[in-house]
Amino acid sequence: MNNKEIEKSRYNDDSIKKLKSRSIEDLKIIGADNFPIYLRPPYLAYHNVIKTYVAKKNKISQLDLCCGDGIHSFTGAIEGADVIALDFAEKSIEICRKRNSILNLQVEFRTSDVQTLAFEDKTFDIVTCVGSLSYLDNSILFTEVYRVLKNGGMFLCLDSFNYNPIYRLNRFIHYLRGNRTYSTLTRMPNNKTIQLLEKKFINVKVSYFGIFIFIVPLLNIFISQDKITSILNRLDQYFCKLNRFAFKVVIEATK
Repeated sequence: MNNKEIEKSRYNDDSIKKLKSRSIEDLKIIGADNFPIYLRPPYLAYHNVIKTYVAKKNKISQLDLCCGDGIHSFTGAIEGADVIALDFAEKSIEICRKRNSILNLQVEFRTSDVQTLAFEDKTFDIVTCVGSLSYLDNSILFTEVYRVLKNGGMFLCLDSFNYNPIYRLNRFIHYLRGNRTYSTLTRMPNNKTIQLLEKKFINVKVSYFGIFIFIVPLLNIFISQDKITSILNRLDQYFCKLNRFAFKVVIEATK
């Protein structure tokens, strides 16, 4: 079994567990609300970009790649966009469709390999992706994304950033525990990923978050999560010159 099939099997297994355990109320929770408060800033920023982008146009089409169980797939639809969301794990798509029915929205979920997009050139106004670049060949992916985007369209992604040695060590430990394949470590977004995007797109904006997330376990002993979030945000602003050490990045690439 290759790495791609290993990850697919892992996500299908996780989704089967979620299908059995999650209540209707759980499935109603979407977006940043799925995360502790101190981890929400990059997700809030990501969803705000979608909201702002959709609000600027009368009607847009969105393609959401590697949608997982769909928690990040609905923002565009809520704002009025036509959304198609793809994932290669069949059981994840089952959760998406169940969530879609509960939320009574019109997102079209499909099982698909996102590195071979079955759409014509210049089909979408915006293509989105959360937390999945490390599972893909980014050179192939970015070429496909560029192809299906309309002129002036945006590729928006949120992902981990692979520079800080503390976060890199933590990911390596997860690999040793069998929670991820080695290929995901080598494909984790970094400065080369940004440079690859800059070669294809006319404008690339990167926002960095969570330089000091690693101190959260210590802060949790003494203060509330609200205060932790405030402290982390201030540290990110004060030490912005160290942004390459960030935990997460939100990337906006315009065609």
